[in-house]
Amino acid sequence: MCKNATSSSNQDPYILYLSRKHASHRRTVNQDNLIKIIKKVFPNLNLIVEDKIHKLSMDDQAKLVYNASLIIEEGGGSTGFTTNLVGEDVPYVCISTTQRKNHASKLYLSSLGKYAAWILGEPVGKLTESPVVDNDIQVNENEFENLLNRLALFVEKKLPMPTL
Repeated sequence: MCKNATSSSNQDPYILYLSRKHASHRRTVNQDNLIKIIKKVFPNLNLIVEDKIHKLSMDDQAKLVYNASLIIEEGGGSTGFTTNLVGEDVPYVCISTTQRKNHASKLYLSSLGKYAAWILGEPVGKLTESPVVDNDIQVNENEFENLLNRLALFVEKKLPMPTL
């Protein structure tokens, strides 16, 4: 669902939502509601929901991530790739699960000097015992909206990004 990924800065600003909709696990079951919240908080920005980023060329993936004004990612295997491409002063939100005890991506992102926030979803159903396969998750929609409202101040340039 890539909408003409380009390296040009002349395109309209957009929010990139990286979805795990077609993954086998760790999907966000209330994704549709989260997307409605994004549209409500950012009515003047385009929204690209990318649920098959792995099918894009590496160049198109890089451009799509780099040119976004805000990135919201349902954390998965591409988190390391994505976070290396986040543009300067671009907030990044990782939707993750409370099942993970080791949130190594937090340490990794802070070492890169990226503006990152996490929202943790609660597992749905009987907990898996696998160390690598997590349950699908449900995100608290009020917490998600509160986080986006705070980030909107930076994304819409009402406040400058803090210096790291």
